[in-house]
Amino acid sequence: MNNRSRHNHARVLLVEDNIDQSLNIQMLIQRFMPNVTLIRTASASETLTYLRECVTNFLELPNLILLDLYLPSRKDGLQIIQALKATESAYKQIPIVVLSHSDYQEDILAMYQAGCASYLVKPVIDSQFEELFKLLRLYWLETAALPHRSP
Repeated sequence: MNNRSRHNHARVLLVEDNIDQSLNIQMLIQRFMPNVTLIRTASASETLTYLRECVTNFLELPNLILLDLYLPSRKDGLQIIQALKATESAYKQIPIVVLSHSDYQEDILAMYQAGCASYLVKPVIDSQFEELFKLLRLYWLETAALPHRSP
């Protein structure tokens, strides 16, 4: 299987509490990653519940997680990363890409220390946001090798 088709049907979990941002991201994923199955949660508790249900019910886990850091506080995004990257976690191998408006070095450093695979600052200009999702597709779906694991 070549890189371009490797993750054509990947499952992506979007964790975003802002409905406008969520709708915008969903539209961009549909446009630039049309074969991706998108799942959305809006809080740390909803995200962790969804992932536990995947394991409990033997459902396919997401291949990639796009995580807004402030849900609404930074501790919520950090809680998700820490829970997923814990040593005994069934989800440890899922790459987490943080999408945040924050460009504070403290936030960036804390998320990498917690185990995120990538930290991206959300652009404010629509054309830059589109370009970001083209690059996300190119790297995460066409270049990187993502884990495929069912519980």
